[in-house]
Amino acid sequence: MVGILVVGFATISIWMLDRIASPPVTTQIRVSPTPLDWRTFVDTELRFSILFPRKPKESTETTTNRVGLMLVRQYYSELDRATAYGVSVGDLPLTNKFSEEQIEIMLDAGRNEALGTDGKLVAERKIALGPNLGREFDMEKLGGKAFVKARVYYVEGRIYTLTTVGSSRERVLQNASRFLDSFKLIESPTNK
Repeated sequence: MVGILVVGFATISIWMLDRIASPPVTTQIRVSPTPLDWRTFVDTELRFSILFPRKPKESTETTTNRVGLMLVRQYYSELDRATAYGVSVGDLPLTNKFSEEQIEIMLDAGRNEALGTDGKLVAERKIALGPNLGREFDMEKLGGKAFVKARVYYVEGRIYTLTTVGSSRERVLQNASRFLDSFKLIESPTNK
């Protein structure tokens, strides 16, 4: 579980954090930003929908940890060099039914791993998506040069990690609610 959260967080957030930490060295002509075109993105296989401000890119990663080999799929939309939105989805390779207490322990461990040694937890709250437990946390990274707002949900052996990353709290919070609140689970075609 921790591996899925960290891979999902790492792939989207760390990539953007690296960009924030190392601004371009070339002089760039200032171009008007492309207007946002919020559209619903649906993945029927992974059973979710969410609004992205621009068409998301997709990537897939495999990771091995204490619980086995996991495939993690990510979708992310970069607004500019300093702001991005992403969703990562991974299935636990276990068929165990976890108790509420075990899920909370996994969410805590995942949060701690995402914070790493350079993160500062700014806010945290327990959340739920229907009957599914989750966690929302805000953190500063890179000595305050970057801000991350994330939501993580545990849904029947699957981990959904929603991440917003930017160079400042104001930049992230400008559209974070629109992105994070739009996340919905959808019924699988086999359940209809």
